[in-house]
This record gives sequence, structure tokens and C-alpha cells, in this order.
Amino acid sequence: MRAESASKSTVAACVIAGLLICAAPQAGAIDLKSFEAARASCQAALARNDFARARTECEEPLREAPEHPSLQSRLAQSLVGLGRLNEAQAIFQNIIDEGFGGVVVGLPAFAKLAGRPGYDILKAQAAAQIAPIAPASQAFVIPERNFIAEGLAFDPGSGRFFAGSTYLRKIVAREPDGRLVDIVPSGDHGLLQVLGMKVDPSRGRLLVLTGTDDARIIDFKPTDLGHTGVLIYSLATGRFLRATWLRTRGEHLFNDVSLGRDGAAYITDSDEGRIYRLSSDGRRLTPITGAGVFLYPNGIAIEPSLHLLYVADYRGLYTVDLGTGDVQRMPLAKAVSTVAIDGLYLHGNDLIGVQSLQGFDRVMAFHLSKDRRRIESADPLERADPRVSIPTDGVVVGDELYFVADSHQDAPDEKGVIAAPERTAPTTILKLRLPASN
Repeated sequence: MRAESASKSTVAACVIAGLLICAAPQAGAIDLKSFEAARASCQAALARNDFARARTECEEPLREAPEHPSLQSRLAQSLVGLGRLNEAQAIFQNIIDEGFGGVVVGLPAFAKLAGRPGYDILKAQAAAQIAPIAPASQAFVIPERNFIAEGLAFDPGSGRFFAGSTYLRKIVAREPDGRLVDIVPSGDHGLLQVLGMKVDPSRGRLLVLTGTDDARIIDFKPTDLGHTGVLIYSLATGRFLRATWLRTRGEHLFNDVSLGRDGAAYITDSDEGRIYRLSSDGRRLTPITGAGVFLYPNGIAIEPSLHLLYVADYRGLYTVDLGTGDVQRMPLAKAVSTVAIDGLYLHGNDLIGVQSLQGFDRVMAFHLSKDRRRIESADPLERADPRVSIPTDGVVVGDELYFVADSHQDAPDEKGVIAAPERTAPTTILKLRLPASN
């Protein structure tokens, strides 16, 4: 693979701060565990006022995810502690330009910039970004406790929605009259966590990704770890048709899926950092990128006319050319953050992303260039909504996005125990009108 192109906003941030080596981001340079460990070390150093150490600990994960607001914020806080106020203010400005003013509001380090030129404007901009905008309407709720939702799909023929449970290992159908029916029972044919799902209406089938990389499911067995695959069901009856499991064991988790016009499915393996293709007959899994190319890839969308995949990994958005296999970091024309996107959907000339950022969750419209290979600008469609907490997947129906607003993914602990099941219900599905896009 060729090295990805650094975005203009990334380069600008590096020039302003003067802190990071501004090489083009290299896919696979760090794994998620190392990334999270470095982020935790940075926070720990900040907590003990070791600002020099905090700055050093922030630099490695920031090279991988320069658009990540919590990392940017921690670096800025360490710079305030070191008395480097000009650089800190530039980074706070970048966070606000990306639309994450909520990260900045209330930070003591940010308040220490009071009285400096431009501070009052920054403060007002940050405060404005914590106000809800154009909230979505409620589509339906799943009242069952411990459901812990992830995948969502829609069948245009019957008008039914399908929602998958990661914890209960089952799928429910929401009928047009509002009834909720268990269409795939718990653990059916080895079903583990229900992750990404897609309806293939022309072939009358529902594709379901399943797997687990931890114990956060009922009836967990250690042999379940790293076991992942695709189960296919009949749309009309919910009858099981076939399962195709990834034969290699290890660190694997099929997470999200997009369908090509020919019925082939493109799948993100989050733990392996790879993209797979499932043949249209549902029988053959083939890797189309190398292992470790991505850092926890999640959302995926296809541009069929260009034979192009859009892939959201933890650091941001990438393209994969299906003709050449070339992987490129998507260039950004201005301060835009594409980190931590779960659901990803192509709608006209926009990529719609559900960003899950621990308290700063939002839905974004990323406006594409004419060649659809770069992001020219972005607008928030949903933010600061108290109903939205750890949003996950969704489905575009016409000009509306239906998405899981409160997945409760943080309810089970590492042993799969839910201490407060009464807090996991209901699961809310919101409906959001998407902007007109050519």
C-alpha cells in the first residue's frame, strides 16, 4: 500500500503547534491497545501535574489520530501547564473549529487563557457548540432490558426494521404496525454478538455479522473469542440459510458491512485491522487489504460507480480502491474531525457519519469533492442531544437516517455482568432528516 496523504488540517495543526513530526499518517503503525495505553498515560501524567510527561505521552497517539479532540485537549492542557500559552490557544482553537467546543468548556486550563487576545471569542464559540441543534425525532423504542443494541437494517419490501443485540445474541423485527418480534432467537446457529447487518432486497436475504472479542454476551465460552463470521437469513421468514465463518482464529471481529451492486459484501474486521469481501453467493471470504492496515476499522460504505470503499477507522476516514487495492487517508480541506465514526453511509454527495466520542456524540454530514475522494467541509446534523449516548449503527431510508441513539454498550463489565439492568432500557431509535445532496 502507498502511504496515505496527510490532510491540510492535519498539516496546519502541526505547523501551528510546532510539536509533532508531520509525516503522512502510516496505517498500522500502532494497535488499539497501545493507543489507549498511551492516551491513559497522558491523562495520568496530567492528573499528577507532570506536564512535560503528559506532552510526551500525547505525542505518539496524536501522530496516529491528529484530529482526536480528547488527545488535542490533553496536549493543550499540558502546554498550559508548561506556560506555552500561544501553542495551547492554537490547539484549543483547532478543537473548536472541528466543532468540539464541549471538550473545552469548563476546562480549568482553558480558563487560564482569560484575558488573552481572542479568548472571549473562543469561549463564546465553544459555549455555542454545546447547544442541541435540529434534534432528531423518535422512531421507535425497544423496551427489553439488557438488549444492548448495535446493528440496524431496513427491508423496503416489507417496511420492517431489524435490530440486533450484542448481549442477548438475537435479532428483533419491528413490524410496520409497531409490533416487536424475535425473528432470530438467541444463539441461533452459533450466533454471537449481532453486529453490522444489511438487507439485500434483490436476493431476499438479511446478512448478519457476528463474533465476539470479549465476554460481554450471555452464555459466553472462552472458545468464542475471535470466532467471527456472516450468517444469512431469509427476509421473508427469518429462516436460517447459511453461515460462513472465518476459518483463521486469533484476534478477529467482523463489525460492519456494505453491499456492492453484485451482492458481494465488504466487511470490516476491527480486531485484525483488515477488510474482507464475501462473495455474492455468501460462500467465500477473501481479504482485500493486508492485516493491520487499519486501526480498528468500523463503519464502511461503498461508491459502486467508482469501485471505491470508504472506511472509518479509529483515526479517521480512508478510501480503498477496489481495482488496485490502494489505501489512502481522505484529505480534509479544513478543520474537520473524522475520528471514532461507527456507522458510515453514502447519501448523495455526502458521507454521513455517526461519531461516538464518550459524551460528545454527534451525527455529521461530510461533504465530498466532485471526485468523491476528499472532504471539502462538514456540518453537524445532531449534537448535544441528551437522548444520544454511545450511538452505534443505523440505516438510511430515503432521505432519513434511523440510528441506535443509546446502545448501552457500556453496561456489561469485562466479565459480562450488567450491574444495573434497569438502566439498559429502553433502547431508542431516532430518525434524522438528512440534507439534500446531489
